[in-house]
Amino acid sequence: MLAMASREPDQVYIDGHDRRLVNSVQACAIAGIRRSTLYLWIRLGKVEVTRTAGGQLRIFADTLFQRDPRGRRPKH
Repeated sequence: MLAMASREPDQVYIDGHDRRLVNSVQACAIAGIRRSTLYLWIRLGKVEVTRTAGGQLRIFADTLFQRDPRGRRPKH
């Protein structure tokens, strides 16, 4: 997977696509969930995350509403 910085500081360019990165507070607001639910989804692999060079957690916003392999959406 090729990852390169893009024009926006909160976006990353991966395999030909711009993907928006958000912090945990923003992700919770987007999905309408509590932080504990977000961390559960992360542990279960329901959302895709990365870490910045400084070690900060970032969530790929487009994975907040993806269906899991069984075809179910994360519940909130």
